[in-house]
Amino acid sequence: MMSEEELNAQQLLQKAQRLKLRSHQILAKNLTGNTQTRIKGQGLEFADFREYQPGDEVRFIDWKTTARHQKVYVKTFEEERERQLVIVMDLSASMDYGSQFYSKREFAAHIAASIALYASQQKYALAWQFINSPYQSQADSSLEHQQFIPFSKSMNGIVNALNASLDKPSSTEKIPLTQYSKELSKRLRSSSFILWISDFYQHHPEEMSETFKHLKLKHDIALLQVLDPSELQLPTQQNLSLKNPLSDDYYQLQGNKNKRQALYQKNVEQHLKQLKAWCRKNAIGYELFNSDSSYIQGLTRIIGN
Repeated sequence: MMSEEELNAQQLLQKAQRLKLRSHQILAKNLTGNTQTRIKGQGLEFADFREYQPGDEVRFIDWKTTARHQKVYVKTFEEERERQLVIVMDLSASMDYGSQFYSKREFAAHIAASIALYASQQKYALAWQFINSPYQSQADSSLEHQQFIPFSKSMNGIVNALNASLDKPSSTEKIPLTQYSKELSKRLRSSSFILWISDFYQHHPEEMSETFKHLKLKHDIALLQVLDPSELQLPTQQNLSLKNPLSDDYYQLQGNKNKRQALYQKNVEQHLKQLKAWCRKNAIGYELFNSDSSYIQGLTRIIGN
């Protein structure tokens, strides 16, 4: 379900800008704190003072600090290393579903806008990868055509990417995730941070293992799973008609609604438990987002870990 008022990139960024919350502080801390390497004796910027240790070069002794403390102090430096941040957004048809005000795709765009805004403020190179868009399954199977938006630090790049995340057509065909992981592996250098936003509809741990086994060797990865509240808990009507967004098939659910509700809830909980356990086992971040709730706490946790 699309929102009553059509979203655009400027609205998303304005909303993200208004959210002056602790999650923003954590974003800033983590996106900067993990990208600098302290080295002895040489670097680009002064970092701090510390007491002299055998082997330190005499030329880095700070004589004023030494005289003040009556101990020998040397200067230390930081080598700036720009880190790449990549937002992967799922544009499959299942992401267009929404029983409340926002569809899952729109909700994912809100999350992406908040992340992108802080990446821009921290001067980080940000790239975008769109997956499961019709362009990839028809004439262009190389993932090159308008699917990967190269690294940029400009606000114009963010605006264009957010508009694309809202405007690009969705696909009913699920491209294997391994295709995208292989392409990203070619594009990215070490120490990239990949935030993969999807409902992970019909993706199983076996496929996930194959998808991320190479990426996670060099990069930090976090999976942001977005689900609609009606997917987390089945509506209580006696007779339900459900549509598979990938096949357009309809399913009529009849019978005892209590038993049906219990069975559905059991399957959902089992799926979520398996996905969480797989992420934990493979040292991959994971957070579940309800598209009818605030994303701030979840975003705080996923970035803060």
